[in-house]
Amino acid sequence: MNRELDADIKTRILARIEQDPNISLQSVSEELERNSEHVERSSLTTTTTVIHLTLESRAIDVCCVSETRIQDPSSVIHLTSSCQNKEPTRFTLRVSGSPDSASRGLAGVRIVLSPRAELALLEWIPVDSRLCAVRLNGTVRIRKDRDTLRCLFVVSAYSPTDCSADDVKDEFYRKLSDLLLKARRSDVVIVAGDFNAQVGKLSDRERHLGGFYSVVAQRTDNGDRLLQLCSDNCLFLANTSFKDKEEHLLTWRPPNSSQRWTQIDHIAISHRWRGSIEDCRSFWSTCLDSDHALVRAHASRKPLRLGSHVCDAHPKAAWNDIRKAVETAMISARADTASSDP
Repeated sequence: MNRELDADIKTRILARIEQDPNISLQSVSEELERNSEHVERSSLTTTTTVIHLTLESRAIDVCCVSETRIQDPSSVIHLTSSCQNKEPTRFTLRVSGSPDSASRGLAGVRIVLSPRAELALLEWIPVDSRLCAVRLNGTVRIRKDRDTLRCLFVVSAYSPTDCSADDVKDEFYRKLSDLLLKARRSDVVIVAGDFNAQVGKLSDRERHLGGFYSVVAQRTDNGDRLLQLCSDNCLFLANTSFKDKEEHLLTWRPPNSSQRWTQIDHIAISHRWRGSIEDCRSFWSTCLDSDHALVRAHASRKPLRLGSHVCDAHPKAAWNDIRKAVETAMISARADTASSDP
């Protein structure tokens, strides 16, 4: 869409110069600027329309979007599409960013809310170009005839790539940990986004951090960091918990066709509420033109009762053991990497 509009603008300006060879460069520059603004507005309109259609078709209430490159934290964009024979649905999009990243056209994260999620909004927390969060009012059914209030604390995250400097990744995970401290003990916490993290298969000691169905891949440094975040904050990787076709587990298509597709986008939920996730999978057949799949988790108000777990029986001691195991694995992995470097 952008390239077609851009080519059309250049063609029209060249034609304008041919018509009037004496036209000033200032006039051409002003015409190019006006048309460039039109391209930007058209691109934004196209993107938001595609997001709206995708969320509506997949019945999504809360969506975390990464790498938006639009970073005005004061922006609240309403997405509305006209639908035949039914009332139009209006989604609300909020943007988080930073001036430095905005000037370079980097990163940017969003959270998009459906009408009913917007009505439940209690707090909007923009952090920077890689992190933002919302707190939503809600209820869960803990007994057959009893609901209890539980807020949903949703974080949209976009991690630096694995090849980024360690201090950049350290800062991201420090800010993410600080953001999670804003969640109340009673909140159901969900962290979702592009973590650029290959986790691979989990060991027996790590099993409580996710399921049996992660994509087979070599764990990366970002993968270690993500698991450490989960162990520190008692989170469970929901998209590793469901047996599905491999294409429904993969989340990223590399630009090089010789590279293998992999799983680097994740949705994590409070370990205690992991049973509320009824399904979590990737969708490639959407309106979105992206090298990342849409990853959707379907949650129920009534959590499924899971079998007993060591973390449930002796939570404090169990999580301490888990954290030590993850830290040991990270130290070992970094030592192996250092010894293999020339």
